[in-house]
Amino acid sequence: MELEGGEHSSAAGDEIVSDYLAFGALASYIVKLLENNRKEKIQTAFEVVENRLLHGDTYVREATIVGVLEDLQNANLHRHTKASDFAVFLGPEASYWWVKLERFWSHGELLIDDRG
Repeated sequence: MELEGGEHSSAAGDEIVSDYLAFGALASYIVKLLENNRKEKIQTAFEVVENRLLHGDTYVREATIVGVLEDLQNANLHRHTKASDFAVFLGPEASYWWVKLERFWSHGELLIDDRG
């Protein structure tokens, strides 16, 4: 962020990093819920994810896709679970982005909304 006199502040950048870390922590929490078979809480968490994807601004949608959904696909988070275990909890919008993320990593496809 540029301040008067051309000075720059990293406050905005720090806030973005902090938000992405919070979304990553949510993904870790959701994995722990699955490890403990807390399906009702997982469903509630995915209802929030779906709401953010449908009603959040561009930043919130992006952070939800990259900070939550992509992290949930990360094999490093899973000891007793796997990414595909979450498929039953995904709403329609989360499912769309879940597949887009898979295709991004497996085929190098752009991570954009190309539904028209």
